[in-house]
Amino acid sequence: MYPAAQWREASRLALGTRIIDEGEGDEGHADHPALIEEIRTKMLPRRGITAKADEILITLGGQNALYLLSRLLVDSDTSVVMEEPGNPKMRQLLNQANAKIINCPVDEHGLVINSRLRAADVIYVTPSHQIPTAVTMPNQRRRGLLRQASQHDQIIIEDDLEHENNYLGQPHPALRGLDKDNRVIYVSGLPKVLSPGLRIGFIVAAPELIRQARRLRQIVIGRPSMITQRTAAFFLSLGHYDAFMARLYKIMGQRWEALRQALNHYLRDIEIELHTQGGAALWVQCPTELNVKTLVSEAAKRGILIEPDSHYYRSGNHPRNHFRLGVTSISEENIRQGIDHLTRLIRELCADQIPNLEPSDPALLTGDQLRTTMSGATIITRTFYGGPCTIELHEDGSMTGRSGHADEDCDTGAWWLEGDVWCRQWKEWGTTYPPPLLGIHTRARQGLAGTCRW
Repeated sequence: MYPAAQWREASRLALGTRIIDEGEGDEGHADHPALIEEIRTKMLPRRGITAKADEILITLGGQNALYLLSRLLVDSDTSVVMEEPGNPKMRQLLNQANAKIINCPVDEHGLVINSRLRAADVIYVTPSHQIPTAVTMPNQRRRGLLRQASQHDQIIIEDDLEHENNYLGQPHPALRGLDKDNRVIYVSGLPKVLSPGLRIGFIVAAPELIRQARRLRQIVIGRPSMITQRTAAFFLSLGHYDAFMARLYKIMGQRWEALRQALNHYLRDIEIELHTQGGAALWVQCPTELNVKTLVSEAAKRGILIEPDSHYYRSGNHPRNHFRLGVTSISEENIRQGIDHLTRLIRELCADQIPNLEPSDPALLTGDQLRTTMSGATIITRTFYGGPCTIELHEDGSMTGRSGHADEDCDTGAWWLEGDVWCRQWKEWGTTYPPPLLGIHTRARQGLAGTCRW
């Protein structure tokens, strides 16, 4: 996805002799004004943020920005709220500063606002797509967090490096955009997908803090390359950034949806505990009988890379047996196959704990019994994401499916028998979705709404 030709064009313009001669003798610490202006007028308004030039500082990526803030705002007497689970890199920075870390839980709406937050001096939060669960904080909770900070005189560090890309709803304004008291320090940057080695991040904060951060930056790393800053400025001004972000949104949305569909197709025995509207990853709960570290290790041997949950929790806190699936480095056509292989591995590792019906079990139905039982039946189940799903099996072999709390997702398909095997196929929900079953328990009776999990 790297826009090589567009970045090359911006680089050629940035390396022009006349442009290089301009400002090369500048011994100051100011950032390139063109890049500041592009960020101020093009990137920040997308997040609902209005800022002046003296409220923006360029950094060597998001991690450098968090480092500068941790050095300026945190010491051994500072209490800092961290999401649990949360960003391990920020946790390391806070540990290095000997901060008093207050770990607060995360639910389906992000950081939980409770009494534990009141003791904090600084609140670190990732509201756009929470790290690592990718859940998005709704506006109501964002405003509640701002009220909390105002009442208890707290500073909020808003980490927006994940960039809020919602595929099931509209993006929310950043906390900084809702902030009326200048309490929110905003951290973001150019997407890592654009170029992991580019490392252009920025801080948006009060001018007083920006001046202190600029002095500290000069001591630690000096000013980020002016050539790179000029190149990024041209990349933005020529419209390449807008085109790239539109393409990125489309591709990532397709991959994210492919991952959701694949999980809903294959991993039917577990559910997504925390629902998200977008982002580049999903936080999946591992079967309780399987150790996630074992799963990660065995999956890697088969070429399937998933991320364990352990390093997202504070040291000594027992993880909840989750793993993280990302889509930034895998093509859409490989996602379904990967989840298929991962599911087979999970079943293989859990073989001793998975109950199976024996062919001689009287609970299994024959083909004729299946036809009688399933014809005209209604099956009530749930999707992988916990939403209700109703499937009506019509006598003519067609079927109708409705999913979601408002039946917002509908599809039609067909069901049939192959000997003693009951099969079905949807038009849009997936190919042979879910896979063929080997039998239906006799509790599903003709004319009744049988409840069964695929």
